[in-house]
Amino acid sequence: MQQTMNQVRIIGTGHSFPGDPVETSTIFDWLDITLVDQKWAADKLGIETRHVARECPPSNDNAQLKPGCQNSDLSATAILNALEVAKLDVHDLDMIICATCTPDYPVPATSTFIQEKLGIPEIATMDIRSACCGAFQAFVTSLQYLKTGYFTTIAVVGTDIGSIFGNMDVSGPDADKADIVNALLIGDGSGAVILRGFSDDETPYGMEILHTCIRSVGADTTPGFYMPAGGSIYPCNQDQVDEGKQYFHHDFRKVIQHGPELYVSAFTEVLKSENLSFDDIDLFIPHQANGKVASLGKGMGIDQSKIYDNFYRVGNCANASTLICLSEVVQNDNMNEGDLVLMLGAESTKWLFGNILIRYSSLLNPPDAEDQTEYVRNNSVRSRLKTSCILTALDVVLKARRKFNNWAEWVKNGGYWQRDGEN
Repeated sequence: MQQTMNQVRIIGTGHSFPGDPVETSTIFDWLDITLVDQKWAADKLGIETRHVARECPPSNDNAQLKPGCQNSDLSATAILNALEVAKLDVHDLDMIICATCTPDYPVPATSTFIQEKLGIPEIATMDIRSACCGAFQAFVTSLQYLKTGYFTTIAVVGTDIGSIFGNMDVSGPDADKADIVNALLIGDGSGAVILRGFSDDETPYGMEILHTCIRSVGADTTPGFYMPAGGSIYPCNQDQVDEGKQYFHHDFRKVIQHGPELYVSAFTEVLKSENLSFDDIDLFIPHQANGKVASLGKGMGIDQSKIYDNFYRVGNCANASTLICLSEVVQNDNMNEGDLVLMLGAESTKWLFGNILIRYSSLLNPPDAEDQTEYVRNNSVRSRLKTSCILTALDVVLKARRKFNNWAEWVKNGGYWQRDGEN
């Protein structure tokens, strides 16, 4: 006898930041950046402010967190905010899944400290160690527990405080442009969702989850972003510290060149799987990797107003990024019931992508259960043909790019992610 799977909905969203936003001009003053100017930061990186959890002004000598700004602090606050939207108590939770690449400690798991700070005596906990796609992995993992009825309510939190792992000695002999890019790009924060499974005899409410996908595609590719020290290969000791292996290492040019493929793969997978067109999606929420991401849809005929962009305000918050965006969308509450929202994950560490397609429903002013309607998209043949042609063209472009051994040559010869005048 086949088991009936529960329907899972998003019933709460929340986020948190460590203090007030910090302007780019302040970062320049703090670090005495001279290799680039503020106009370069604005034009090339597209960032104006970000939130920083480490003590300020930051330096390598004071790599300490502000009081109340530990990873688990921000995570607990984001979950509490999401529970408030869901109108639930912490004791209604069956499980906490934390996705982070900047945990409180390598061991124990950060989720256990989140549990402690939420005041929950006993609960299932889990950490997922990944960067920008970890939140998608945690989301998909939670669905398995909820669909089978093993658990009823789960909090998923994507959270990172990457600023603490940046090399802030940007004028030092070993510093390079990548360290400056990290100091400017990285923002700290947490984003959370509350997911609930509904059995056949219950009336589901909240945002419907229509499709999910998680993939790793970098088996034969070196990382574009990584931190060498702290694992079993390079245990953190004085030698590793002297070599700067405790900091993020970022090949930002490689990320700029390869990163778009991950976004293209993410939305190609869902559009083909669900037989949808670009026009069917009412809002795209891409991982906020940098200020160029929002322009990715321009060449595909996607209305820029349909691409959510908060990078200029909060920077790259890694695992927290898309969940913060979704929380802001819920707070703004200016979408229509039944609108399709597509979240896109892209991670340049070892090259991963993911997606989550949801049907929007107001969580702040939910419709009455008896008035809820099943929203079905009647996609026109013209719309589907248009998207099919674009996706086919993108396939050709990506295959052509892979024939170039020298990626810089591709960009020089007009690659679609070419950065104006960048050397």
